[in-house]
Amino acid sequence: MIYLVYGEQELLVNKMIDKIAKDTLKEIDEFNYIVLDAYKHDVSQVIGELESFCFSSDKKVVSLTNSYFLTNNNTQGPYESEPIEAYLENETEGTTFIISVNASKLDEKRTIVKSLRKIAKVVEVDGVNKKDLPRIVKQMFTKRNVEITDDALHELLSRVDVDMYQISNEVEKLSTYSNKIYLHDVEALTPKKMDDNIFDMIDAMFKKNSNKAFRIYNDLKSLGNEPVSLVSIIATQVRFLYQILVLSNKGYGESNIANELSAHPYRVKMGMEKVRNYSEYELEDLLDELSKLDIQIKTGDIDRFVGLELFILKMSN
Repeated sequence: MIYLVYGEQELLVNKMIDKIAKDTLKEIDEFNYIVLDAYKHDVSQVIGELESFCFSSDKKVVSLTNSYFLTNNNTQGPYESEPIEAYLENETEGTTFIISVNASKLDEKRTIVKSLRKIAKVVEVDGVNKKDLPRIVKQMFTKRNVEITDDALHELLSRVDVDMYQISNEVEKLSTYSNKIYLHDVEALTPKKMDDNIFDMIDAMFKKNSNKAFRIYNDLKSLGNEPVSLVSIIATQVRFLYQILVLSNKGYGESNIANELSAHPYRVKMGMEKVRNYSEYELEDLLDELSKLDIQIKTGDIDRFVGLELFILKMSN
């Protein structure tokens, strides 16, 4: 697999490179993840790493950073890119090649850029406005001759961050499933963000639906989520509900609460339904319990799984 990653902000570019590497490799070590710098390493070293096999793993990632020869602002001088172009046509099996540059634009006239556009998975990590996402994602489906309904598109965007790498993967997955994507397809194939799953779990707890609460908890647990992290996110959600209740008791309407908390109106509406039968004191008590549970888990006074499960059981019953 070959990736072309570019963007103006170095931090975001590096974050994307790390994400691709972590998603590709089960465990990263000095033998299966090689980082080269186009300023320091000539093309023969790059090709040598790309064509050599890793004996400690069946997968390998080679990252070439500072590839300014892809731009018209090339301060590093001439760089022999022909061997890379040749490699693109005959890549090594099991090796993922990430070529990256911190730039907002590439030199589209260069042969190497044209080749990468055709062969590589291109990820532009910044310059995407959230308001433009529906149009951009719809175009991504259209390019694959796939239609997506408006409600399916809305649901898809609610389940992914402004992360073009993640979005690209989800579009690719859905496009291979069908040539027309409906809401139920997104619900079945695109996982919710962890915060959304925890929001559903808390909803079940507030509605005293222990079966649903534990079903979601077990899903989160199976994905490797640690109880101490879940406790922290649950506390954040309960604190949000507490803020809604306090503002509601002060006479704020839904839209005013949404503005005050910089939250989506729908989330506020759902939150108000949850806290309808609760008092400020009861939510304060929940936050206090979560704070104590956090300390007990971190100090080893209680098994981390047992502690969280007892809290869920108590609240949902």
